[in-house]
Amino acid sequence: MNQSSLGRALGLSFQQVQKYETGMNRIAVSRLWAIAKALDVNVSYFFDDQTLDQGAPFVTSPSRQSREVMRLMNDLPVDDQKLILALTRKIHGSDDVSTD
Repeated sequence: MNQSSLGRALGLSFQQVQKYETGMNRIAVSRLWAIAKALDVNVSYFFDDQTLDQGAPFVTSPSRQSREVMRLMNDLPVDDQKLILALTRKIHGSDDVSTD
């Protein structure tokens, strides 16, 4: 389904759908539900690579600090992003500290 068709099904312009797709605008849970219905998929389709803990909230908002880190990271060259990710994994104690 293209953006125009999805927009019509949701009562939105294709530009709004495009903003959702590119991440310019957040998608409210109710809108995500409508998108899943229009695409004839279960909402869990959008989270197929996520693991959910029992009792944990399904959707969480990143903290102000997390949003700032993401914004700043996006402005860095990819090689710098990889180095910062490797450092963060090391501090966190993650097993995978590769920069690939």
